[in-house]
Amino acid sequence: MNKELETYARKRIKELIEECQESQKIVFKRCFSFNDLTLDLDTIVKNIPEEKLDHALSLCQRTVDNNNNKKEGSIEQFGWLARL
Repeated sequence: MNKELETYARKRIKELIEECQESQKIVFKRCFSFNDLTLDLDTIVKNIPEEKLDHALSLCQRTVDNNNNKKEGSIEQFGWLARL
């Protein structure tokens, strides 16, 4: 991966994680730092292997998108009911 793209991906992941709920941040830690859950999120993002950055970025983006779609008043907050 191009170094500039790698830098962008890490920066964007950090931005997206800030928009996540605490429980989602814990899941992120478990996915990318399962050996040491005491590390802070910046360190975890810094240590993500280059080949896993695309997956991490996609995971964070989908999570934030889902959170935004489930805002109060949205039919999406009802889960299965929204698919009827």
